[in-house]
Amino acid sequence: MIFSQQHVTFILAGQKTQHRWPWKPDTGQVRSKEGFRSGHSYAVQRWTLTQGSTCPRVGPTEARVRVVQVERQPLSEASERDALAEGYESLDHLISDWRRRYNEGPVGGLHIPTLVVRFELDKEPRSYYLANPVAGRSGDYTFSRSRAIDPLEVDQDDEFTKAWAAKAEEARRLVVAQAKLRWRMERRYGKDAA
Repeated sequence: MIFSQQHVTFILAGQKTQHRWPWKPDTGQVRSKEGFRSGHSYAVQRWTLTQGSTCPRVGPTEARVRVVQVERQPLSEASERDALAEGYESLDHLISDWRRRYNEGPVGGLHIPTLVVRFELDKEPRSYYLANPVAGRSGDYTFSRSRAIDPLEVDQDDEFTKAWAAKAEEARRLVVAQAKLRWRMERRYGKDAA
């Protein structure tokens, strides 16, 4: 989920527990947001505008939220309680910000369909697991416990598994080292240096 700077700050402070997007089924807009599912955890990222650039880009993951409910609701049905849950001081503030962001909602005509996603800050740490080998791929990690190698199933005498695990760990270390080097180069010499 990608949010503005202010909204990410509110989410981290626990002041924002829902967000709404325009929902336009005829144009296909916001289809990806319909994919949010209750009970699933999603990364929270913020739009950032780099100096000298006019195109915003997505920043790193700052937190995770767990979706509690997803529903379609006309903007006209939004309440003061909804506005507070979205991090606004009042319903008027929510509607004026909506008009500013989406250039929609003529005065008196707020029957704009929206997709409302309610969520809570996910405080459960997300674990990476070493994945079972897949043909043609090596060194994979997964969030899925079902795809992970179970330490009790690994035969300590199995040379293939030990070699594969060592190779996967080395590949992971190399990726991390390259990312750190790229970050240092960008920080020191600018974005185009890397």
